[in-house]
Amino acid sequence: MIISDVERPFAPRAKTTSAIETDLSRGKIVSFATDTGYIEPGVNYTDESNRYPYPPGKFPPNPLGLYDMSGNISEWVADWYAPDYYARSPRENRQGPQRGEKKVYRGGSVFNSPGGSSTVIRGKAEPALPYASGGFRCAINTGEPLPVD
Repeated sequence: MIISDVERPFAPRAKTTSAIETDLSRGKIVSFATDTGYIEPGVNYTDESNRYPYPPGKFPPNPLGLYDMSGNISEWVADWYAPDYYARSPRENRQGPQRGEKKVYRGGSVFNSPGGSSTVIRGKAEPALPYASGGFRCAINTGEPLPVD
């Protein structure tokens, strides 16, 4: 399944793999979904000379083992866009609007500045339009945590 607008910002935010510290840091806003939480061009983020999406896994994963959460491609999420959705939606189990004209995407791409690749970036676009720096991330629902190597 394609992850939702609510799920997408969570994945980049854990700053550590220590069980106790991870529990404390989940949900905390971390500006960049890199291995350190910071942008280091050429080390964990593309340098200014690259303006094309790169193959997955070029840079180290974030502490949850997820690759390319900041700065490679923007990612479509399952939700339709509504400007007032979060103001009128339930606090728990948000499902997104039932319909709309535009879909939500999260994160920035190689075409954005590093600041445009923050974990909190949220945009909208018509899903039928070609989007050279867009993609999506699939997720699996499981009752048990997956191992983190």
